[in-house]
Amino acid sequence: MTPDQKPTLYDELAPKVGHDNFMRAFKHVASLVDELIQLVRDADSWGSSNSFPEVEMYPQYQRVRQIGEEFNKLAGIGGMQKALSSAQRRLDDFPPEKFSYAIVVYGWDGIGGWAP
Repeated sequence: MTPDQKPTLYDELAPKVGHDNFMRAFKHVASLVDELIQLVRDADSWGSSNSFPEVEMYPQYQRVRQIGEEFNKLAGIGGMQKALSSAQRRLDDFPPEKFSYAIVVYGWDGIGGWAP
């Protein structure tokens, strides 16, 4: 690493927790983001077919909350924000669709200080 490069998350954590533990955690977080993306897509479709009711009525609501609680346990509200940002960036790869993130934004209300 050159002096002008910032250390990556791997550079910072792997020496402390070990490569295998880091990779296991990374895969777990990646699988949660993947699942969150699918839940957002499913919720958007379900909401469209059901006149977009309150988020608590969505079949995806409970799982979205569980994922939010998991991100909060793993990395606090900052981790929750990064997870949502990651999901949004990846969902932007599905043009021309625009997804509503209400299921996450309102579904995570109250978890770790999250507020819509």
